[in-house]
Amino acid sequence: MVSIQKLNGNVERFKRETEQKKSELDQQLEKATRIQQRRDQLTSEIEVLTDELFYADTQFESFKARCLQLYGTMVEMWSGQTRGQLAERSVPDYAGIVVLEKAIADFPRVRSILEARVTEAEKRLHDFEQAS
Repeated sequence: MVSIQKLNGNVERFKRETEQKKSELDQQLEKATRIQQRRDQLTSEIEVLTDELFYADTQFESFKARCLQLYGTMVEMWSGQTRGQLAERSVPDYAGIVVLEKAIADFPRVRSILEARVTEAEKRLHDFEQAS
């Protein structure tokens, strides 16, 4: 016959083991949650940086198109057709074209920096996933 004391001891041992397993599972869950949050953060960073690169590419194309458009209007500016009267001619304004040309010329440098940021963020995610 099994004694009540022995049964009570077994129940207590089972409770301790259960609590220990629950504690271990809680710790594993907490660690997994932290890892997922960090992974989400790194992924979000990549998405933001990729969006910035896409925006810069879009701006670059827009600047090129606008520059061509402005050059196209210069004939009218020189001929006075935009003013309606030849007597009111003024010096054609190339300031917008100059600004756009400077931005277009600088774009390869800017793009390489933005690309490097994306690459660095992707490497951080890769390294994190390898370490996790």
